[in-house]
Amino acid sequence: MQRQTPPAPGGLTDKGTKGKRARKVPIVEEIRSLVAQRILSAGPDLDARLFTGPPARRTHLHRGPARRHSLG
Repeated sequence: MQRQTPPAPGGLTDKGTKGKRARKVPIVEEIRSLVAQRILSAGPDLDARLFTGPPARRTHLHRGPARRHSLG
């Protein structure tokens, strides 16, 4: 992972990771085929987003305890 798009006042903002370095993110077995499919659909664009939310809306994929639980 090299970029993130967190919610910000007025919508989403694109920024680098906290440490300014790329990092590996573990992918749980249950969604590996979905992630592989999204990578293939992005084609040669290495900067393409794997998952995007609806335009002009905040997208909350993880909140509070659910996020901590999903990360292990």
